[in-house]
Amino acid sequence: MMTRFDTCIAGYYGMKNSGDDALLAATAWGAQTYLHARQLTVTTQADVRVNQKLTFAATLATAQRFRAQHRLQRYAQAIQAQRVIFGGGSVFHNEQDINVKRHMMMIAGNNNHLALGVGLGPFANVAAEKACAKFLNSCSFVGLRDQQSYQMATALAPAANVKLTFDLAPLLLCNADASIAMPQRQHRAGIAVCLCPKERLSGNPQAEQRRIERLAQALTAVHNLSGETIYLVNLNGHPSLGDRQVHLQLQQCLGPQVPVQMVEYNADPQQVLRSLAAFKVVISMRLHGSILAYLAETPVVSLNYHSKCEGWCDQVGMAPELRFNATDVDPAQLTKVMLQGLEHGFTQSQLCRAEAIAAAKQNWSCNYG
Repeated sequence: MMTRFDTCIAGYYGMKNSGDDALLAATAWGAQTYLHARQLTVTTQADVRVNQKLTFAATLATAQRFRAQHRLQRYAQAIQAQRVIFGGGSVFHNEQDINVKRHMMMIAGNNNHLALGVGLGPFANVAAEKACAKFLNSCSFVGLRDQQSYQMATALAPAANVKLTFDLAPLLLCNADASIAMPQRQHRAGIAVCLCPKERLSGNPQAEQRRIERLAQALTAVHNLSGETIYLVNLNGHPSLGDRQVHLQLQQCLGPQVPVQMVEYNADPQQVLRSLAAFKVVISMRLHGSILAYLAETPVVSLNYHSKCEGWCDQVGMAPELRFNATDVDPAQLTKVMLQGLEHGFTQSQLCRAEAIAAAKQNWSCNYG
C-alpha cells in the first residue's frame, strides 16, 4: 500500500486525559521540528486539537463493535505510515499490548521507529518482559523517562539503542502557542487538588475512601487557618475512568464550611498550564498534574502511588517533605507542610525549567534517521 503519512503517533489519545493531551502536543511538535514531519496521523478515539494549526480526526471507534477492532484500526494506520512514534506514557505492561506496538512497527514503511519519553513496567508476567525486549530491539531509538525504566531496558535488551532522557511534557513550553504569564506569588490564590481513582479501578474503594477522609481532614485544617479556597481539578474527564467522582467524594467529605470549586477537564494542555499557574500550590496524585504544575512554576505536593511518581520527584529534585505516600497520607504532616509553605514559601525543586526542557529535548537528540 502507498504510504500516505510520514509519521504515525501512537498512544492512548482522545480519552480526555490531560497528561496524554500534553504528550501528544509535545510529540507532534518534536516530530515536526526535528524530523520535519508534515503528514501526521494519530491513533485517537476522538477528534483532538493539538494547537491552533494542528487538529486530528478520530481514527479509532469510540467503542469496539467487534473484538480486536481497535487493533485492526491501529494496523491500518501503521501500514500507511513511514514511521511510528510512541510518544510518552507508561504503556508497557502486558504482552498483548506490547505485541500490538511491535506489529505496528513491522508493517509500517521503514525501520526508523521511536519510543520517546516512555516508562516501562511493572510487567504483568515474564511473557510481557520478553515482548518488551523484542520491542526495544525493534526500535531505532528508545528514550526512557526515568532511571528505573532505563535500568529495566538495559537489562532486558542490552543491545538496544536506549538512553535515559526525560518526560516529553516540558516541550509544551517550546510550542509557539505557549504564552504563559506566571503570576507572582502574591497574585496566586487557592489550593488545587488533582486526584485519580486508582483504587476504585483496581477494586479497592475502601483504600480510596480512607485517603479521601485524610485529605479532607488536612484540607479543612489548612483552609481554617489560611482561608484558601480548594479547587478540585479534573485532569481526566473520561466518564468512567476520570476524576470527577473521586473529587465529588472529597468535596462531600470537606463539607459546606470549606469553599470548593470544581475545575472541569480542558482538552487544551496550554490552557491547563495557565490554569495551574494561578494557584498557590497543587496537591497532585496524577503524575502529569505534578509535571504540568512544575512547568507552570507552581509548588507541588506529590501524592505518590506508583514508581513513576517517585521517579519524577527524584529527577527534578523535589524536597522530601513535599512527597507523600498516597496509600498512607499523614493528615497532620500534610497540614504542617501546607501551612508552612503557604506562609513562608515551598522549597523549590533543584532542577529548573530550562534544564527540564533541555532534558526533554534529548529524546530527539540521536541520529535515528
